[in-house]
Amino acid sequence: MQFSVSDKHDRIIEQIKKTIIDNDLIPQGAHVVLGLSGGPDSVCLFHVLGMLAEEMDLKLHAVHVNHQLRGDAADQDQEFVEKLCINAGVPLDVTVFDCAGLAKDMGITTEEAGRIKRYKAFDDAADRIVRDEPDADVRIAVAHNYDDQAETIMFRLMRGTGPDGLAGMEYIREDERGHCLIRPLLDCRKKDIVRFLMKEKIDARLDKTNEEAVYSRNAIRLDIFPFLEKYSPNFRDALVRLGNVAREDKALMKSFAEQVMDYAVTETGDGYIQFDRKKLAGIALPVRRRVLSLSASRLGLTEDLTQAHFTAADDVLLDGGPSSGIDLPHGYRVSNIYESIRISAPDETGMAAPPGKVMIISKAAFDAMLPREQEEGSENGEGEKADEKGLLKKGRYAAFDADALELKFGKGSADNARWRRRESGEYMEISASRRAAADKAEAKKVALKLGMTSGEQDKPLTKKLQDILVDDKIPKDDREKIYFAALGSEILYIPEQQYYPRARWSTGYRVTQGTRRVLVFTL
Repeated sequence: MQFSVSDKHDRIIEQIKKTIIDNDLIPQGAHVVLGLSGGPDSVCLFHVLGMLAEEMDLKLHAVHVNHQLRGDAADQDQEFVEKLCINAGVPLDVTVFDCAGLAKDMGITTEEAGRIKRYKAFDDAADRIVRDEPDADVRIAVAHNYDDQAETIMFRLMRGTGPDGLAGMEYIREDERGHCLIRPLLDCRKKDIVRFLMKEKIDARLDKTNEEAVYSRNAIRLDIFPFLEKYSPNFRDALVRLGNVAREDKALMKSFAEQVMDYAVTETGDGYIQFDRKKLAGIALPVRRRVLSLSASRLGLTEDLTQAHFTAADDVLLDGGPSSGIDLPHGYRVSNIYESIRISAPDETGMAAPPGKVMIISKAAFDAMLPREQEEGSENGEGEKADEKGLLKKGRYAAFDADALELKFGKGSADNARWRRRESGEYMEISASRRAAADKAEAKKVALKLGMTSGEQDKPLTKKLQDILVDDKIPKDDREKIYFAALGSEILYIPEQQYYPRARWSTGYRVTQGTRRVLVFTL
C-alpha cells in the first residue's frame, strides 16, 4: 500500500490524528471501511488513513456507491475511485443503483434514498470482513467535516429539533447493525482539506450539484450561511460550539435514560422493547423522552424522530387507552398494552411487528398460570375475573387445545402458529354466541338459522376475515393494520387493539379437562 504525502506534519494530518486519539476512533490493527465518493473530503481521508496504515497497522477497505443521478459524471466518479484504489492497493466494493427509482418506490427524497443505500453498502462490507475474520475490529469511516457539522445543526434547527438534535453528528456511534461508525474529519474545515489536496497535488472529483441550491443542505451552505455571516462572521463556529455543549448534555441525559431502561424495561424481544407503563410515567419528562429516543435507536430508528413524535408518544403513555398507540417514522410504533407500553420495529410488512408471544405448554403448566378467580368458560382466553397474581391477565391471552389443532392441520403443525397481519384467505371459526360451540345442539340451531342442510350441520361454522371486518365496521384503511394469532389461514384470536375495538376467539379447539397440551397466545 503506497501513499505519498510530502509533509507528514501538515495541520490536516495532525488534526485528524488528534481527533482519532482524543475520541478513540480507531484502535491499533483495526479494519477501516471507508466511504469513498471520490470527492475532496473522502479522498483526503483516504490518503491520510493510507499514510497512517503502517504506523497503526490498519487494513483499509473502500466502498463506492454510484447513485446514477448524474449520468456520465457518476460513471466517471466510479472510474476515478477504481483507479485510485488500484494504484494504492486498497480493495474496493462498488454498488451501482437507481437512486431516483428507489426514492420514488419508497416515497422519500433522493437524498434519503442515497443515504440508506450508502450505509447499507458500508454495513455489508463490514459484515463480510467479520464473517472472514470473526475477531476483527471493524470501523466504518465517513468523511463529514467541520462545515458539514455546522450545516447539520442548522438543518436540524430549521426543522424544529430538540436539544439532542443540536448536538449534531457524533465522532463515533454504533450503527443499526452494531458496527462503529466514525468521523475522523469532524474537526477539519473544508478550506483546509482543499488546501491540503492542492499542496499535495492530489486529484479529486467535484460534484457540480453541490453548487446548486436545489437540496436543503446546499441552500444552507450557498445562501443561508453567507447571508448570516454578513452579520455574524463566525456564525458557523458558534453553531459548532453550540453542538459541542449540546453533545455533553446529551451524553449526561443518555446516562440517565440508560438507568431508566434498567429500572423500567420489563421485556425485550425480536424487534420490540416493553416498559412498565406506571414506572415510565413516573420519570421526569426530559429523561422519559430520551428513553423513547434510546429505545428507538436500539431497535434501528436513529433519525427522523421529531418533537411531535415525542409529544404524541407521551400522550399515549399518560392518557391513552389500554390499546392506544401512535406510528413513528419508517414503520416503527409506540403502543399501550394495558399495564405496559411497547416500542416496536417494523416486520416484513413494513409496519410495527405484532406484539404477542406464542408457546405450547402442558395442561398442568397452563392451569398454574391461570388466574385463581375466573368465571366459567375463561379457560379459552376470556379470563373475565383475572386475579392479579395470575400469569395470564384479562384480555391478554387466548388458549387452545394443541392436539385438537394438530388433528386438523397435521402433527407438529401447532409449532407454526404465529402472530401476523393479513395475507390472503384468512377465516375464523365462529358461532352466534361465545358459548355456542360448546353445545352441539345449540350449534345445530345456529346452523339451521344460517340455512345449512342437515349434512352440513356438524361442520364448523367459519367466516372470512374480510366479512368479519366489514360486519364490525372497520374502516378499509385500517384493516391491513390489524394483527391476530393464526395457524395457517385460520385465525384463532383477534385481540382488542387500536384498530379493532373488541376481542374475538375461535370457537373451536377449546381447552377442556381432557386437554394434554395447550397452545397459548399472550400479549
